[in-house]
Amino acid sequence: MKRMVQGMMVALVCGAAFLTGCSSKDGEKTVFLDDYEKNIANMVVGKWINVEDAGKAVSTDMKNVITIENFTKGYFSTSFGETAWINREPFEIKFKRDTLSWIIPSDPALIYVEHVVNSVNETEMNTTSRIVAKVGDQVVDEVGPMTMRYVKLAKDYRQDIIGLWEGKVTSDSSKFDDGELHRWEYREDGSYVYYSMVDGNWIAVDQPLNQYYVDGILLCTRWKNGEETQENREWWEIESIEDGVMKWKALRLGDDGAPYAASFSMTKVTEP
Repeated sequence: MKRMVQGMMVALVCGAAFLTGCSSKDGEKTVFLDDYEKNIANMVVGKWINVEDAGKAVSTDMKNVITIENFTKGYFSTSFGETAWINREPFEIKFKRDTLSWIIPSDPALIYVEHVVNSVNETEMNTTSRIVAKVGDQVVDEVGPMTMRYVKLAKDYRQDIIGLWEGKVTSDSSKFDDGELHRWEYREDGSYVYYSMVDGNWIAVDQPLNQYYVDGILLCTRWKNGEETQENREWWEIESIEDGVMKWKALRLGDDGAPYAASFSMTKVTEP
């Protein structure tokens, strides 16, 4: 249960932290508590990604993207381990003064999330957050308080990635890549086709699972090879897509726990 709650903290704690200062409804009457909260409400609309947890950089596989469409509606995206594959899941927030709350059903528990917004401006947000897991009235686990930092995203590459790309890793370390050129065709429906070079020809590789999504700059992929039952996952941050060139970056943790940077470069092509 503790592992599940900790996973929820990383994946979902961001999702409710952006509505302090928004309107609350008492029947049909909308009330702003004060001018400070009105100011926050105007600043939180947009797309956000978590970058620090307790002052430490968050690795790319533990990042989340939160989209605030208006003062009562938002979405979150995250992928971690083999337990969460969440692409623009809608959420609603309840708040009172500086405290935000969000209830997440996770059988057999309910996950109660609380956040305090410490500061927010046009580019970043800092919160103190905690999570409590309950089965009935019994508290079975608790995580926090934790301090989190988010930055606002100016780009959303969901449409720009569509198409056929050819590239290879440009850093010294990559878990799955062999340093050779490969091709990926990203489709509108969230699937992709992976191509490998065989005897001078690009051949589509048959994979029983090949899915991806992009939200903001976060690119999440998952796949299975042949008859394997194991699901593979990989996470990247899209650094840029310009003039037919796409660049990725990622902060990863090695087997020894030491962080390292990975990078990838791709060029858009017209034929499989």
